[in-house]
Order: sequence, then structure tokens, then C-alpha cells
Amino acid sequence: LIYWFNSDKSVELIKGFTFFPAYDFATFLAYLTIIPTTAFFVIFIETTFYENQKEYLSLLESNGSFFEIKEKEEKIITGFYRSLLNVAYFQFLIAILFVITVPVILERFNIVIESIPLLRITTMDASLQMIFNVLIIFLYYFDYQKETTFITMIFFITNFILSYVFKDYPYEYTGYSYFISLVAANLLAFSTARFKLKNITYYILMDSAAKTAKAEKAQ
Repeated sequence: LIYWFNSDKSVELIKGFTFFPAYDFATFLAYLTIIPTTAFFVIFIETTFYENQKEYLSLLESNGSFFEIKEKEEKIITGFYRSLLNVAYFQFLIAILFVITVPVILERFNIVIESIPLLRITTMDASLQMIFNVLIIFLYYFDYQKETTFITMIFFITNFILSYVFKDYPYEYTGYSYFISLVAANLLAFSTARFKLKNITYYILMDSAAKTAKAEKAQ
């Protein structure tokens, strides 16, 4: 929106229809790379992680033994790191292949993209956005609403400010404001997820106790 309505890089085709041709086209192509990764992640979540989480929470609710709970807890933590790595490997492999092959494909169909470097940075942005989405989904799976709200607000604010700063920079810097804000948001989301998962049983039991106390007080 900042580039569309508050920079000299935008083009207004007709009244009210403004866009940034090179960047918008590159972004559209880049985001096609996350489709297979999203499908891969959803299948993993539904078939592996969700089942482990359900068994883990069931043990907590039914007063499972300490060793049973710790075993499921370890499975969840291992599953989180493994899925994050798998998504990263899968996404960046697709991204690399995409960046190598798409210029050849576009040239074959006589489609001209103004800047291949712009396509590369937008593909990197899309890949980092995919990893960020995965981290946020994991946090939501354990109902960390305040944490996800805080992280996404930080992402929005940094992206907004950096985009405003970068809008007047030379054309070659387009896309880097999004990249920097995504790096910062991913580091914050990963650190939060890592800390929360390390103490997952404590947080779940404390949250459950707080809700029970609140309900009893309301009665």
C-alpha cells in the first residue's frame, strides 16, 4: 500500500487503480512457491503433530503418569523442530529451483520481468513468510493468543516503518524492507515458540489452574 499510494514507483492505470508493475508481478510469481509447501505442512500437521498434541493433552486431563507426559512432551518438541526444518528445506529447495527456472520459462513464453534480482528477493520474502506462518500456527495450536498478537503486531509495525523508509530508495532496494521485518519477526516467533515449548507442561497446567480458579470465583 505504501509503494502503491506514497511512492514514485507506482503506476495509476485508471483513476483508483494503482499498482507497482514489476514488484507486484514478481511477488505474485514468488508466492506461487508456497503452495506445495503449505499443502505439505497441512498434511503433516493433521497426520502427525495434531495426533501427538491430542494424546499429550489427553494425558494431562486424565492425570497420566509423569513419564508418560514427558514422553509425549518430547515427541511434541521433536515434532516441532523436525517439521520446521522440513518446511524450511522443502520451501527453500522449491524457491531455488523456481529462481533458476522461471526466467527461462518466462522467456520461452515471451513474458518479460523487469528485474530478476527483484524476483529473487521476493521469492526469499515468500519463503520467510511461509516459515513465519508455520511458527504462528504452532503457537496458535497451544492457544498462545497474546504472544501471537504481539509478534504479528511487531511484524506489522516494522514492515510499515521500513517500507516507508525504503520507498524513496533506489529501485534495487525494493523488497528488502519486507525481508528485514520478516527476519526480525521469525527470530522473535522462533524464540517465543522455543521458550514456550521448553516449559509447555508448566504453562498448560498453570493456564488450566487459572481458568478453574476464575470459574470457581465466578460461581
